[in-house]
Amino acid sequence: MKPRILAIDDSARYLRILRGLFEDEFDVQSVRRPELAVDLAQASPPSLVILDAVMPKVDGFEICRRLKEAPGTRDVPILMLTSQSDEGDVKALDAGACATLSKPFDPDGLIDLVERFLTSALMPDSIS
Repeated sequence: MKPRILAIDDSARYLRILRGLFEDEFDVQSVRRPELAVDLAQASPPSLVILDAVMPKVDGFEICRRLKEAPGTRDVPILMLTSQSDEGDVKALDAGACATLSKPFDPDGLIDLVERFLTSALMPDSIS
């Protein structure tokens, strides 16, 4: 079974880009309505979340906090995509994100981050 990435972004364009980057190696589930993302993640926790910071109704920082507070998703790594420069990076890390990447992002940089987090998350603790 492939590891699952939950991509949360209000932009259909970015969700298509993320699916195109990762669908060969991962099961990619995408959500455009952030208010549905927490329940979806709780019902079936993903291996990794890629989360946009700036969205209507509920921003990515709040979604990140909710995911990190919930027992089923608190240990899921979250990569936050932000267009808010350094301030957005600090807010994302304070909310519980493992890493941030500026939008528009470098696809190779995002692929490297995803592979790094998924490899470390999937490796047993006994392996050094």
